[in-house]
Amino acid sequence: MHTHTSKGGFLGRAAARSAGVPVIIHTAHGFAFHEDSSKAVIKTYAFLESRAARWCDRITTVSDFHRKWALRLGIASNEKIVTVHNGIAPDRLEVNTSSAITRNAFGITDNQAVIGVIGRLAPGKGLEVILDSFPGVLAKHPQARLLIVGDGPEADSLKSMQANLGLTGKVIFTGFRQDIGNILNACDLVVSPTLREGLSVSILEAMALSKPIVTTDISSNKELVEHMVSGILIPPLDAAALTQAIISLIDDPGRAEQFGENAFAKFQSCYSEKMMQEKMWMVYKELIDNTVPND
Repeated sequence: MHTHTSKGGFLGRAAARSAGVPVIIHTAHGFAFHEDSSKAVIKTYAFLESRAARWCDRITTVSDFHRKWALRLGIASNEKIVTVHNGIAPDRLEVNTSSAITRNAFGITDNQAVIGVIGRLAPGKGLEVILDSFPGVLAKHPQARLLIVGDGPEADSLKSMQANLGLTGKVIFTGFRQDIGNILNACDLVVSPTLREGLSVSILEAMALSKPIVTTDISSNKELVEHMVSGILIPPLDAAALTQAIISLIDDPGRAEQFGENAFAKFQSCYSEKMMQEKMWMVYKELIDNTVPND
């Protein structure tokens, strides 16, 4: 059995162990706690994770940061926990429409700067910060447009905030989209103001399409984006820093293009779907070979 998520992983591992499942693997896509959690919260959830770790044969984390953190917290031994980075399938980001056509569908022209934010509209994603930052971007670049791509429980409150900030027509909520490749192709840069992540799929998608990235300097993001090499890292919840980072990339398209090329090179070397599948298969094979008897 292979379990995912904190709650599902705890209950699933307990049930699988009770049922005598011979091989149990859990993937931690982050933890129920994060870097800004209180010491009491971290201690409590780390204890629960350490208990659940006894009920499985291997834990995989999607980032090196979370593996190292788990080791420091005593959740599992060095031998039990390994990193298998997230990967992106090539067909996930198919581009079959020109940038001009995609932009035109949103009323955007070729000479306007387009900033993309892609992901679930949910707490912890820092989306209020990008809205707070955008009036400052418009003060320097009044033709810039912000695409917020996705849906979720925060959609209505974010749209209300958009109206209160006078950003109607400047910020475009696209809703859920399946053509992420086309959307990214139409963007000049991608912003991820997230407060916590396992390993951000939206950043990986931007890297796969050679987009410069502005994101927060939380530990897992720093694995993906090298500051001033493939993007710009800013403190979480810092709208002023986000404004300046976006403006700096709009003002210097040559540097933005180089950041995008560097991001793509790192994606190719570390985060393809094939690499993820091969690493996970090695985990499966090792455990099955060592646990399940041959007939």
